[in-house]
Amino acid sequence: MSITWYKNRQTGWKTTLVLLVVLGVMALGVLFLERAGAPGEARRMGWGLLVVFLVVILTNRMEVRVTEREVYVRWGWLIGKHIPFSGIERIEPERIPWTRVGMKFSNGVSWFSVSTGPALRFRLKNGKAVVVGTADPEGLLRVIQSLRPDLLPAA
Repeated sequence: MSITWYKNRQTGWKTTLVLLVVLGVMALGVLFLERAGAPGEARRMGWGLLVVFLVVILTNRMEVRVTEREVYVRWGWLIGKHIPFSGIERIEPERIPWTRVGMKFSNGVSWFSVSTGPALRFRLKNGKAVVVGTADPEGLLRVIQSLRPDLLPAA
């Protein structure tokens, strides 16, 4: 059984608020469609809004844990990513722009975040990278440095 040296949970409240405003505007559109005499379209749109709302609720949390062997990122309630220390080449600071909030995959980089802001880029030995958004990059780096100082650039 491995010891957890670091654990941080983050909820994307700003992202949730923005999406709820968008969903509210769309709900007004549903009411407009229903009153305009298109109840079938309004019902389908209403179900779509419910699905989007559930996806937002189920995925807008993230947890980062560090054990003596790995960094583990759990995005939402269902998706987890293990980043073993043995596969990491180096770790660098990063920032999450608004276009990368969520879980994204592009050009060999996996992005995990629930809000914009600070992040860490884990450059892997296989040429890929994992970017993990965190509200506490200093704390996360401090723990990793105490466990594996060879992964961080020399100061």
